[in-house]
Amino acid sequence: MIKQLSSILWGCLLVFGISGCAHHAEQRRFSAEGQPSPVFSGEYRGGLFRQGTVTYGDKLNTVFSGKFNEAGFPMRGELRQSYQDGQGGRLQLLLTGDFSLDPEENELRFAGGFVILDAEQRILASAEDSQWAAAYGELHPFQAPQRMTMAGENTYTQYRRDISPAGVGHAFVKIRRPLSGPFEVDLRYQAGLPRGIVKISTTSSEGRQYVVERQYFNFQIAGEPVHYFYYEPGSFTEVDILGDCKIMPNLTAPQALLSVYAYDCDKAVFYALSEDFPASVLAIAAADLDNSGAFHRFTLYHHGEVSQVEISVDALYESQWLRHGDVSQLHYGDLRFYARYLLGTPIGIGIQVDDEGPKYIRFGQLGAEAEMLPSAELYDRINGRYEWQVTRLNKHFSAVLGSSIVSADALATLKEALLADLSENKAIAQDGQVPGLSELWQSWQRQSRARIITWQRHSAGGQEKTPASMQLKLKADIDKWLAQSQKLLLDEAERRCELNGQSFNSDVWQCENRPDARLAAVCVSYLSKSACAKMAGEFAASAAQ
Repeated sequence: MIKQLSSILWGCLLVFGISGCAHHAEQRRFSAEGQPSPVFSGEYRGGLFRQGTVTYGDKLNTVFSGKFNEAGFPMRGELRQSYQDGQGGRLQLLLTGDFSLDPEENELRFAGGFVILDAEQRILASAEDSQWAAAYGELHPFQAPQRMTMAGENTYTQYRRDISPAGVGHAFVKIRRPLSGPFEVDLRYQAGLPRGIVKISTTSSEGRQYVVERQYFNFQIAGEPVHYFYYEPGSFTEVDILGDCKIMPNLTAPQALLSVYAYDCDKAVFYALSEDFPASVLAIAAADLDNSGAFHRFTLYHHGEVSQVEISVDALYESQWLRHGDVSQLHYGDLRFYARYLLGTPIGIGIQVDDEGPKYIRFGQLGAEAEMLPSAELYDRINGRYEWQVTRLNKHFSAVLGSSIVSADALATLKEALLADLSENKAIAQDGQVPGLSELWQSWQRQSRARIITWQRHSAGGQEKTPASMQLKLKADIDKWLAQSQKLLLDEAERRCELNGQSFNSDVWQCENRPDARLAAVCVSYLSKSACAKMAGEFAASAAQ
């Protein structure tokens, strides 16, 4: 790189003539083959800028005024760049201090004061001491540095909550809390972006400085960047609505369990803190709220660790965090753990990644799985019951579907036949093998019976209720029962296998010592197919011992 810099200097000397004398220029355009043509006013020597003002003519309107080093790069003075913010306004960055060139990194570094101004020259951010850096697309004295970004440890004052360039939302910290400021921002930068914990403070009316918000950044995690924010515990009493929405969904949870501090309209996510998860943030999606406002899933952020946790809603009402469902943990973007939980206990087969590598792990004890499963015939009998009911439904309605108007006698006959079928189609004796299965059947019977009994030829508004519309409603009821019953039966069989540390194979209706298709899909979403295949082989071998 030093040789490259020497050749650049020699090339400039060839272009402008070898001369040891200093010359003065006023608004002179300098050019070299294949390079931009900056406009310079001031002293130059040997075709290189020595002291003065250069306008580089780049997209950032970069201008430097001051002294240049022997290679023609900024050394001491003021550098100005402008950019458009996310609201379409034009902002200007002014750096005043010392510049140094690192030819090995193609980088211009800066130490000194800075200020960011809006179009009306109002100060949006400033500091007397700061560190910045920018790379060169091509190392040449006529080339402007790329956009200057903060580097290393910095503390500065920010007067507006969002001052980042359009399309680069994290170039500066966007203060999420809707306070007026000014704010003191204490943070560290890496590769042009905030890194680690950012502390945001303000000053009270009594002149006391206190922390109001913290944020965490880690954009160095490949494919899984992490960024979250949280209010300082004890500094808030209400939930802030962040964004354009006027209202937020109803979230219900014991106050002793968590404190919600914000709702993000754009992401439809609540953010909360809990003493049970120190230095962590809980993100609760509005899509995971039920009609009562309770939630069954949340994302937990703790620095570079991100966990997806499903919980028991019943336990939540009793102020308990009881894991129930899928739980996964990523450590700086890499999977560390995955398992399914049943009321706080991991069951079945999970994934664990440690220093020895990834592997499938068993939760529970092997048992007599053949005796523990519900009968395989029960699944077939549920399907048979459904087919019988649909066949009878079609037969009864076929007699009246051709009529535009159903007589009172025909309607009475049809209703009598439909009700008779409900009474004849008794519950299967094996329903008791699966909790809730017989209750589903009884619920379907009650709903269908009520629909048939209350069926009138005309509604209260005078519109005719056609046989076709009633047939569709009754068919939808039995379809819903079938789907719910099948799911309940399969879930119960799967649960019983998982209690023994195995998976359930519905094709052969038995428990097996291998990951099922669902777990295999989870594995390949984080790890390679070859790694997951190796894990499955090792797990089967260990289970056979």
